[in-house]
Amino acid sequence: MRYGRQTEILIGTVFFLPKEEATSGYGTSRDVQYEARLATDIQNFISQYGANTSADRRTIFLFPGGLGSQLVRADVAYPNTPTPYTLSWIDCGVLTGEALDLRMLAGEIDFEQKYIVPNGCVDFIIDPYGNFIQWCQDNFIDRFVFGWDWRRSSAEAADFFLNDFLPTFDAVCANANLTPRITLHLLDTAPAGWW
Repeated sequence: MRYGRQTEILIGTVFFLPKEEATSGYGTSRDVQYEARLATDIQNFISQYGANTSADRRTIFLFPGGLGSQLVRADVAYPNTPTPYTLSWIDCGVLTGEALDLRMLAGEIDFEQKYIVPNGCVDFIIDPYGNFIQWCQDNFIDRFVFGWDWRRSSAEAADFFLNDFLPTFDAVCANANLTPRITLHLLDTAPAGWW
């Protein structure tokens, strides 16, 4: 069973609520690492939100499509607690076979049992989302980039977004007295099966 986890951020405490179904120790621990990264991203969103002075507020969640989410790899294997993460997708290492290190075992477990977690969208040689992110800033649209591990099932990613991340995001925004106007638009950057 997954238990509630917390991560400290500047405006208070971010709680990711427990899930009902049982998950593996590796999967739960990996999700804790992912949630810690998301807590930082939520704090950055709140800072960005506070800087936007537009009267017509809109919020967009960007789900990088296909292989568009950057992935970072822990320095040590489960059950050790990793400290640094290194970029695993995508950087110059793919030219020397780094992509082979992204293999997974049954149960969506990394083949070396190191945590691999999403970290925003790719930014390698070209920045495929840079123009869109700049457009959002130019048009006073608050945006949150929700990177997801494209090696895992899209159903799991959608479940995590809807049942773990979004309630936490809403609670942290409410705690900071923010009420982002969120309208969900389906863009073709998301993988088939998300919605």
